[in-house]
Parts: sequence; structure tokens; C-alpha cells
Amino acid sequence: MLRLTLAQMRRSMGRLVAAGIAIALGTGFVCATLLASNAMTRATYDAVTANYGKADVVITSNGEVELKDLDRIAKLPGVSEVAPGGTTGLVVGALDSGAYLNVAAVASGDLAPYELESGRLPTASDEIAVPASRAEELDAQVGKTITVTSYDQSGTDSRQLTVVGLVNNHGAAFLGQGDLGVMTLTGITDTLAALGVASPESYVASVMEPTLVKIADSTSLDTATTELATALPSATVKTRDQAASDAMASFSDGQDVFTGFILAFAALAMVVAGLVIANTFQVLVAQRTRTLALLRCTGASKSQLLRSVLTEGAILGLLSSIVGVVLATGLVQAALMIIGRVQHSFEVPPRVQVTWPSIVVPIAIGIAVTVVACFVPAREATRVAPLAALRPMEAPSLRKRGGVVRLVLSLLFGLGGAGLLALGLAAGKDQVDYGLLLGVAGGAISFFGVALGAVFWLPPAARLMAFLLAKAGPAARLAAANGVRNPRRIAATSTALLIGVTLVTTMSVGAASARATMKNTLDQAFPFDIAVTPFAVSSAEEPGAADATADATQSAATKQTAKDLLATVTKVEGVSHAAIARAATSITSTGGEAKTATTYIVSTDPATDAGLVLRGTRDLDKVRPGTVVMSSAMAESIADSLAEPIKTGTSLRLGDASNAGPTVTVAVVDGPSQFVVADPTDMDRLEAAQPSAVTRLVLASLTPDADASTVQSKIQDNASTAVQVTSPAAERAMFDTVINTLLAIIVGLLAIAVVIALIGVANTLSLSVIERRRESATLRAIGLSRGQLRWTLAIEGSFIAAVGTILGALLGLAYGWIGSTIVLGAFAEPVLIVPWRDLGLVALVSLSAGLLASVVPARGALRQSPVEALAVD
Repeated sequence: MLRLTLAQMRRSMGRLVAAGIAIALGTGFVCATLLASNAMTRATYDAVTANYGKADVVITSNGEVELKDLDRIAKLPGVSEVAPGGTTGLVVGALDSGAYLNVAAVASGDLAPYELESGRLPTASDEIAVPASRAEELDAQVGKTITVTSYDQSGTDSRQLTVVGLVNNHGAAFLGQGDLGVMTLTGITDTLAALGVASPESYVASVMEPTLVKIADSTSLDTATTELATALPSATVKTRDQAASDAMASFSDGQDVFTGFILAFAALAMVVAGLVIANTFQVLVAQRTRTLALLRCTGASKSQLLRSVLTEGAILGLLSSIVGVVLATGLVQAALMIIGRVQHSFEVPPRVQVTWPSIVVPIAIGIAVTVVACFVPAREATRVAPLAALRPMEAPSLRKRGGVVRLVLSLLFGLGGAGLLALGLAAGKDQVDYGLLLGVAGGAISFFGVALGAVFWLPPAARLMAFLLAKAGPAARLAAANGVRNPRRIAATSTALLIGVTLVTTMSVGAASARATMKNTLDQAFPFDIAVTPFAVSSAEEPGAADATADATQSAATKQTAKDLLATVTKVEGVSHAAIARAATSITSTGGEAKTATTYIVSTDPATDAGLVLRGTRDLDKVRPGTVVMSSAMAESIADSLAEPIKTGTSLRLGDASNAGPTVTVAVVDGPSQFVVADPTDMDRLEAAQPSAVTRLVLASLTPDADASTVQSKIQDNASTAVQVTSPAAERAMFDTVINTLLAIIVGLLAIAVVIALIGVANTLSLSVIERRRESATLRAIGLSRGQLRWTLAIEGSFIAAVGTILGALLGLAYGWIGSTIVLGAFAEPVLIVPWRDLGLVALVSLSAGLLASVVPARGALRQSPVEALAVD
């Protein structure tokens, strides 16, 4: 039977290629994920050990090994070299505008976690070598002098250092340390002492761990490790590999999550591939009906036919899986080469790390899924009667619906999952983690029930769509009737596509809703695009003036600075409107014991500018002299601090309890805004009572096409004084970028499943052509043209794709809205969106692919003449 099985595979090569592509895509997905995980493991190991140079032993002690101990360690038997392996931080430039830089101590060539690119390494305490990748940013070419300050000190002390070299260190950037600068150990302690750091030697000893040790070639590693552990009983002594393994443990959990996340999509692709394979073997059984009957006539048993089909599936799974593994290996290797060339922040392995699990596991999964998927068609093959060889016989009918057990299980899973989703919605408002857990579980369980019961509900839905399609003309009527002729087959094919489309739609809806919700929340919480605050005029943070004359002088200076800054901001490209605003940070109760709450009160000069630079202008009409507007969220926050309820009509006083600030009436509006908006006249009164309580800043709105980050940088560069530029618009853009990136990644992963499902559409059409061979010939004989038959099959292919796409989109909308409500409802009012563009793109791709899938079956249907097809074999 093996020889016969191989012969049948050669005859059915075209059909098997389609199934093989589905298997190869799925197993290649699994293999690529495992190989990528291997590459990440290797890259992490290389990055960790890069910080150890060529050290053999790594010592950690939580600061108990002092700098003076380095000389003692160096004198121990077997120790060749010793050096501190940690870093400390400095700021190059001014404290409020400089660049942060990690600095390591100079070490010998074997222990240095860096490479000298140009110049030389520091030898004096006032010398430094900077990262070559940041030399331009730091304006630190060899021979120049730079100013450094301590990043964690509030003082103004600084020190001048001479740049003597440029170095490279790529591994540390991968671990979040950034590229390293290099100084002598004495230079680091002297610099920190000059910057006002207390006990600089103890500080350096605590942050410059681990201590790296190079062992002499003549000494065994075990002996040296034992000697070091004995000499330093309070320290932890590890070999290089042990230290790297422990360091990697902090990365492995995240890596395992990443691998599991991707493998979940690979599992989905394999499930869809299984549905396609099952349909493919149904096609093969239909084509071989007479052959199978002849085999039964010549003595072949049912078990032999069953084993023949299963063997064919196993061979197909093996060969296709090997192809998928080979292609995945090549793809990962190409990716490593490209990544290695286009980025230099960390080292990637030059070659793919092939391990036996990355090869055996995908192949085993491919064979198993293929054999399981073709089991039902194999059983159908055993039901072919021997007498079928003696009479004309069409393909086996698969009109039988699912059994009672399938119906009960699908209802249990569907209703049970829906119940969990309802609990998730209820719990998510108070406990987002609990609600999210219930929501994910409920969504997965209910969707499994929906897919399991598709054979019951999907054919009726398809018949309804067919009824509507039939009104489009004779060819459409014929295609619609053919499309729903075999309920179980269209259920299997549409389910495969429905799975992919549902998940793509769910992610698109979730992303669009998250984007809209975040935008709405940020617009309300921060009702401006950009705020520019000059450091020099932040009077609310400075001691009060000694007398009225000083207050007046300071007030005049701050006003002029704000006017100059307004002129600068207005000229920046991308700024639509800008206005000077005043802000205060205290509000006080008026009844009983005066209590003060810290908040943010803002007003624009003049008041009419508020509508140009602040969002939510529908509420600003309530701002008038003696009345301030605050959101319900802000009212709750202030009420907690003042220990009294805040509602519309409540009287409060601007400023703290020590000044005679104006008394105002509160107007509470809906929303989460973190600002209290006041009228300029009330701010005049507060500023007159205590000038130091008020600061001036510039608020700006941006044009629709402006890039917030670019505008933010230009304002920072053009300002004549030191300023802090806050940009909620940039934050909104960042959220959009993150959401779009995640959506692109997830949809890209789901695309594999969709592509595999669309292969199933072509297989279903092929089987439909085989079943209707005589019917099509009859239609041709009575006048149906070749073009009309081809058009009928094209409509049928698009119809099958449309069934899965439309139903998947509806399910995806439901799951996306429920998921968005659970995830976003805990911290904001969810804005539920229908992403029409994404849905249209999914529909276009699916329908186009369905149309394309009809090409090969149509050629098969037109290959035979009507007379040949009607002939009785």
C-alpha cells in the first residue's frame, strides 16, 4: 500500500501543494519563534558578559568590598588582574539641561568592557574618554574640555574634565546602561568629591560593583574561586558563567513571556492549518472515490485504506514541516544579518542558534496536526462501497450536521464564557486585574464555544447571506446556491477564516478604542497642547520677597520674561495659538478651620485667549470674576484634602491660609481635568496679595499637522532662558505610536492564520467543482458560457470569504468593545470606536483573496468539455 500511497500523492500533487503551504507556514512560524528565542538568549548572554570584559571571576558584596580591598585582592595567589566593573552617573553640561552619562573605571585590556576607538585612555584624575556614539551630542571631541555635574545632587558644583579618547561599548546599551564613558578610579572619586558627594570613596565602592578578576593561566578556576571566597567571606564569588546565568534570570521571565506570546499565535496558525488540511483531504477523497472503490473490489480492507490516507498525511506533514523549518531558519538568519547591520546599540548573534527542540518540535507538531486533521476524511474513505466502482459516483456527501454532544459542549462553553465576560465587566470597574483575568478567560472560552458550534449557526447565517446575494442576478443566484450546498464544508472553511478575522478585528477595535479613550482623557486632564515654564520665573517655588519693592521688581521681571517667551513660542512653526497664563498651586477652605489643598489653578491673559489654547471650551463660559471651574474628579481630590464636600456653589479662597487671597465660588463640571480654571481678575487679586504665589507660563495649541515632539524641541532650542516644556500632545502622539506598533505586530502575527485560511477557500472551491462536475457540464450544454461559469465560481469564492469575514468582523466588534470596556473602564470613560478603515482593509483583502482562490478551480472546471463530463465512466 505504501507504493500506491506514494503514487496517489504524485497524482494529487497540486492539491497537496496547497495543504503543504498551510503546514509549512504554521510549522515555520513555530520554528522561527523558537529560533528567535534562542537568538535572544544568546544576545542577552553576550550583552551580560560584555560588561565583564574577559574576567574569569565576578565578585559582589553590597558595598562591603572597599576600594582599598582591590589591592589586597590583586595580591592573592592566582590573581592576574582586578578592576571595578560597575558604573556611576554624571551629567555633562548644566544640571537642568545636560546629558546623563554612565562612567566606568579604566581597566586593562582583558577586563575592559569597552574598546578604544581613538585617542588614549585617561591616566590623570581630570581626564575622561567619552562614548564615540555620543561625542557629537556631548560636544566632546578629543582635546576639548567639558563640564560635569552630579546627576543626583541639587547643588551647583561642577568640574572641568579634558577629553582624551573615544570608546565603544555596545553590550551595556542592551542592559539599559547606555554607552559608557571612562575615567581613572581616582578621577571618579576626585570628581564626585568636587561635586559635593559625601564620602565619595564609600559611594564609589557601593556603585562600582561587581569587582572583576582575571585569573592567571597557571591557576585553576576552582582553586582561585575558593581562595577568593575565603579571603572575602562577606562577598559573593562567582565564575563568569555563573554570574551571567544569574543576571540572565532577570531577563528570562520576560523572554519566556515573549516566546509564549508568539507561540500562542503559532498555535492559532496550526489550528487554522488543521482545518485547511481536513478540507484538502476531503478534496482528495472526493477525487479518488472510484479508485478507492476499485481497491475495495480487489481486496483492500477498510483498515488498509485508513492507514493509506493517514500515511499520506504523515508524509505530507513531514515533508512540509521540513520545508517550513528550512525557510524559517533562513528567514531568522537573514533577520539577524539585517539587524546586525542596521543597528549598533547591542550585539546580535552573527549566526542562528539551531538546537534540536527548534527543529524536532515544529516537525513533530506538523506531523501530528496533519495526521489528526486528515483522520475524518480517512474515515470517509473507508465508507466508500466496492460497488461504487461499477457506477457513476459523486463525492461523498458531508451534509450531516454536528451531533448532540457537540451542540451541548458549544452551548456550555459559549454561555459559560459569556458569563465570565459579564463578571469581568462588573469587576473591572473596581479591580482591573481581576476583571481583566475574567475577561480574557471569558473571551477565550466563549470564542471556543462559538467556533465549536459553527456547524450549527454558521450555515443558517450563510443561507441568509446567500438569499441576499441571489438577488444580484442569475450567476450570483447559482453561486449562492452552490456556496451553501454543503453546510459542514462551508462551516469548516468559513470558521478557519472567521477565527483570523475575529482576532484581527478585536485587536483593531481595541486599539482604536484605546487611542480614542487616551486622547479624550489627556484632552480633559491636560487641556492644552504645550506648556512652557521658564525656570527663572518660577516664583511659587522661591522664597517670598523681603518687601513690596522687591515683590514689584520680581513681578515686572517675570512679566517681561513671559512676554519674551510668548514671542518666541508664537514664531515656532507648528504653533497655532499661544497665550500667557498665570498659575497658582494652593486653594483654601473658607469655613471653620482653614485647610489648604495643593492643586493647579490656571488662567489666561486675556480671558478670551483661553478658548484658543485650552480644550473643552464648552465649560470655559462658566469662568467669570468670582467663579472658578473645576472637574468632578478635581473636586473629589480637593474635597479629600479639605475634609469637606466640594460642589457647585461652594466657596473657597485662592492661595494658602497665610494670605488674603480672593474668595471664589466653585462651578463643578464633568470630566477628569486636573486643573482649576480661574478668571484673570481673581488671579490679579491673588498676585497683588502675594506675588510669589503666582507663576507665569505660556500655553500653546498646535496646528493639526504639527509634530509635537519637533515643536517641543524647537521651543527648547529657541528659548533665551532655561525653560521646561511640557507637551501632552507629544504624550498623545507617543500613545498613538505605541498602540499602532503593537497593533501592527499583532495583526502581522494573525496574518499568517488568515493566509492559511484563504488557502482553505481554494480547496473548498475545488471540492465544489468536483461535486458539480456533471451539473456544470449540463449548464454548459444548455448555454452557460465559459465566462459565465468562471464568473459563477469567482462569486462563490468571494461569497465563502465574505461569510467568514462578515461574521468574524461582527464577533470581533463585540469582543473588542467588551475588552476595551474592561481594560479602559477602570481609569477612564471608554470611547468605543468602529475602525471602518481597518474593517474595510480586512474585507478587501479577504474578498480579493477569495476571488483569486477561484482561478485554479475554474480552470479545472473548464478543462473538460461538456460531453466528456457527462459521459458515464
